[in-house]
Amino acid sequence: MKGANCVKPKWPYFRRIYRDRSWNLGTCPRVRARAARRPGVAESDTGSFWDRPLAGLGGRNVQDVIEHIEVRAVTRLFGATPALRAVSTRFDAGSITFLEGPNGAGKSTLLAVIGSVLAPTSGQVLYHPLGSDLELVRPHIGWVAHDSLCYRELSARQNVELAARIYGVEVEGAWQRVAPRVGAEALADRRVGTLSRGQRQRVALARALVHEPSLLLLDEPWSGLDRASAAHLQSALLEERARGALVIVVNHADGLAEQLGARCVRLENGRVV
Repeated sequence: MKGANCVKPKWPYFRRIYRDRSWNLGTCPRVRARAARRPGVAESDTGSFWDRPLAGLGGRNVQDVIEHIEVRAVTRLFGATPALRAVSTRFDAGSITFLEGPNGAGKSTLLAVIGSVLAPTSGQVLYHPLGSDLELVRPHIGWVAHDSLCYRELSARQNVELAARIYGVEVEGAWQRVAPRVGAEALADRRVGTLSRGQRQRVALARALVHEPSLLLLDEPWSGLDRASAAHLQSALLEERARGALVIVVNHADGLAEQLGARCVRLENGRVV
């Protein structure tokens, strides 16, 4: 990314704060300064501000859930190349939907647009009853990318606790709540950088589930998993559907849709077919 308004994030700096100061963000001068600029937060109170739980992303109280999603004529261009071409479809809560199709069909792009990672070039995505306000929508999203995107120098437990902290849910006991669901109990104190791909994916799934999202998005989550990891993943998806979550999965594996009773949306050349 380039441009006058692009500021490179100092992630290594904050990682060091997390590791060396036991998550006490109130000791970080940059975080204290940022918190002091927030309405109603005095500079002298920034330590206690960061010690108490938030009420969802941005301090919002998260009350509603996403009941269904409407994708309306969404087109996404990369330069002059269309990745999605006027895609329209609908997703309902309490269901699992697989996005299928050949490589380059637009599956991961559609998932990224639904997850608010990419903005559509045209068209819109509506999250009922929240509308299109992404600040309201993002606290409801749990995301498992093709790569785990976990902090490699932190332990599995610390990655999950950090996610709990960001989403404003109870940090104490966060690991214990989700680790058994994904079969990750033995990984608690191991650095993510020492884990296999399948183990990292278990941690990523635990992190995505920690705040009980009403929208769970997964990009090729079965890639590289052994049989035990795949079984834990399938069990977690079925549990999320039973809980009423809306689950969308990019998938290449044959036969999984039938096993999970999932709906399939097939894309080819950026279009739903």
